[in-house]
Amino acid sequence: MKKLWTIISFLSVIHFLAFIMFIGWLWQSDRLNRDRIDEVRALFSMTMPQAKFTAKQADIDAQQKINEQDELAMRDNPPFSSQTSLAINRAHKTQSDQAARNLEDTRKLSLQMIDNERELLDKEKTEFAQMKAAWDKDTIAERKRKADEQFAQTVKIYESLSPKQSKQMLTNLVTAGNIDQAVSYLDAMNPRNAAKILKAFKTPEEMILATQLQEKLRVFGTGAEDSENLDDANSASNP
Repeated sequence: MKKLWTIISFLSVIHFLAFIMFIGWLWQSDRLNRDRIDEVRALFSMTMPQAKFTAKQADIDAQQKINEQDELAMRDNPPFSSQTSLAINRAHKTQSDQAARNLEDTRKLSLQMIDNERELLDKEKTEFAQMKAAWDKDTIAERKRKADEQFAQTVKIYESLSPKQSKQMLTNLVTAGNIDQAVSYLDAMNPRNAAKILKAFKTPEEMILATQLQEKLRVFGTGAEDSENLDDANSASNP
């Protein structure tokens, strides 16, 4: 194995030296210089499709340059008479003016389309705002209706229960910090039912709570007849 490696190394060195001598011969015989090295490097720096594209682009650029030179030459030395050249120049100017007018018309049309789109967008925004306002109004009305229905159902439940049970439910509301809600239920009840519930407050602590409820009912806006009934109920419960 070692002998085989030695042979391979020796042959590699021989080929490398031969390659160096070949490069030196090319350089000494003026067959190779720095420009050709750069050309070879550039040749292998691109793939075949890239090279084809670069060559094609170079041909296009060269042809365009030739066309420009020909046009300049024709302008400097026109192959026509002065009248023909003048007519050609007028035709070119007419075409240029027409192209400019077309461009201006296109710009104005684009601006008009933008204005129309903006007006349409503003109209859609206004309609959407109106629809949203109407929807919000309907939603609020529906919520209020449901709340009123639930409130009325709750008042019916209080009136259907025994005064003792209703008293306990009102006490629970007050304990939870909802004394205004308890007062609103009492205010919505039939005065006789409210009086029966207040009459169910017996203990001293309950009597204090009944007094608070009655005072809040006065502020809440109960009528004179309702207040008298509640006063009677409170007097009956506090002999």
